[in-house]
Amino acid sequence: MTDVRIPGQFGPGGSIEVPLTRTSADPEGAAAALVRPNGAPPGPTVAELGPRPPRRRNRGRAPLLAAFVAADLMAVAAGYAIAGYAIGGGVLDLSLVTVPIWIGCFAAYGLYDQRRLLAPAEEAGRLFHGVTVATIATVVAAFLLKVTVTRRSVAVVWLSCLLTVGAIRLVRRKTIHLLHARGHLLTRVLIVGSNDEGRNIGRTLLRQPWTGYRPVGFVQTGLRDRAVGADFIPVVGALADLPRIVRAHHADAVILASTALDPGQLSNLCAGLDALGVETRISAGLPQVAASRVNIEPLDGVAMLSVKANQLSAEQSALKRAVDIVASLLLLVVLAPVLAGIALIVRVTSAGPVIFRQIRVGEGGTPFVIYKFRTMVADAERLRDGILSLNEADGPLFKVSRDPRVTGIGHLLRRFGLDELPQLYNVLRGEMSLVGPRPPLRGETERYDEWVRGRLRVKPGITGLWQVNGGHELAFDDYVRYDLFYIANWSLVLDLYILARTLPALFLRRGVS
Repeated sequence: MTDVRIPGQFGPGGSIEVPLTRTSADPEGAAAALVRPNGAPPGPTVAELGPRPPRRRNRGRAPLLAAFVAADLMAVAAGYAIAGYAIGGGVLDLSLVTVPIWIGCFAAYGLYDQRRLLAPAEEAGRLFHGVTVATIATVVAAFLLKVTVTRRSVAVVWLSCLLTVGAIRLVRRKTIHLLHARGHLLTRVLIVGSNDEGRNIGRTLLRQPWTGYRPVGFVQTGLRDRAVGADFIPVVGALADLPRIVRAHHADAVILASTALDPGQLSNLCAGLDALGVETRISAGLPQVAASRVNIEPLDGVAMLSVKANQLSAEQSALKRAVDIVASLLLLVVLAPVLAGIALIVRVTSAGPVIFRQIRVGEGGTPFVIYKFRTMVADAERLRDGILSLNEADGPLFKVSRDPRVTGIGHLLRRFGLDELPQLYNVLRGEMSLVGPRPPLRGETERYDEWVRGRLRVKPGITGLWQVNGGHELAFDDYVRYDLFYIANWSLVLDLYILARTLPALFLRRGVS
């Protein structure tokens, strides 16, 4: 058996493990079965390729694992110390004997699995169960050692250790993210499929190196392939040569874009990749569905993906509108001095109106006037035709990173997103929301197909998933993908998450052109 995880496409949230049965007991046959499309000759077998070299990504992981185990030991010891200080008694007498038990419980719950960094919610759940089981084991040890413990002392140990280990785990997560972002301990990954889905996966991995994957190339499957790679990821070969490509590029993992493969190919591919000793991940082919909405349900031994419905109810819509009204009104009052100061600076630094008005398209395709602090010269719209050749965006978007029409103060306002503050008035009027899809121009929507038009089902937002995941740096397809994901998976928690990430995204120069 091999575990194939079907990941969500937005950050590390919620991988899904699916057991897949090997179709051949012979690893050489499995590797050869990787490629038999349309009668094409199979690729080289494992025997022909020789022994697989040690995984390069394992270098440096053993000392890191030892450091994390030591950190957990210290965290549990600190939890015992806090409990002993709070209630005294025989709690500290148990610490030397029972602290190692906690590490065994954490290992049993996969908290030291170095194949991947667990999603935050999944790690929190496993940690909760691990601490609970370890506490129960501590009570059993106390009984065997004839150490008297009270229910109150057990509760305090459980709570204090949950807090201390949780804090250490948070530091651990940030440490791993930092190491990945700086190019350390990365997993070299091949993406099977150079179609739209495969390219979206590649762009996501390049844009978010903290996930721990370094894409080294696309493998073409012959199904809706594009001739060239995405961004800086090259096309390195065809599916028929996958075993050799894995070896040549020292790949430790392979991501299968499910929409780039015939359903009948998946089983052989997974078995063959297992024989090659690489980690295998399969995209669920559901880019607008959060992993938290997908469950694995067996049907007579067959793993089925069950997707929970998630439509915005009348009650949820009312809640979202209430939050928008209260928050926008409060922000307009609190930020009134800031708004007045910016208006004065815009007025004295360049000729023209303080507020820039533009027609945008809102919910259901209804046009509305959007308000922003003016960041360009007064006749910017008339000058646009003269710089169309400088457009750097794809699709219907227009973007120039060094737009000559932007004023000096305009660059600063855009740098920190301050030009968007008047849109709070749009939110108060009900034309926009604090969080939602990017508000499009009328000319953009005239070029939308049916898939893209789905982003007009809700009110546009001042910020959104597109903002905190790259903003104006994104390709048009990624704009749409993030917007549709948000619409399909809305929750108040998701809105709060996006709002919390907006300011850091702006200060890190993401999302502002």
